[in-house]
Amino acid sequence: MWNPRSNFQFTEEEYNLAKSRDKLPIKCIVCGRVSLVRKAKITAVMSGKLPESAQYCSRKCAAPANTYKKERIVVTCSYCGRKFSTFPCRARGRRRQKHWFCCNDCRLQASRELIQEYNDSRSTK
Repeated sequence: MWNPRSNFQFTEEEYNLAKSRDKLPIKCIVCGRVSLVRKAKITAVMSGKLPESAQYCSRKCAAPANTYKKERIVVTCSYCGRKFSTFPCRARGRRRQKHWFCCNDCRLQASRELIQEYNDSRSTK
């Protein structure tokens, strides 16, 4: 299964002797700094399960390579009417959700008004 990358800074013998939690040196492909990565992660890279891992020394170096951007949509707050963006899965809502709120203050105010209306309707009966 020995399938090294050019940025791995260890030999096959060092790899075979290491346990899965031991850390092995790799060279960052962005800045060239040598850092330590667990053998388990390196094994996943060599087997093809995590092809983009074990190449960077930090999240700062890995950030430019991340091209995945989540799509967002614009919805209107049910309380104040302000437009805000959210993820499509949140906008669909759960269990036939009818209201969306831009912040917790709007959500709390709307629920207080709803509770007040409910209490008023019960007291008039």
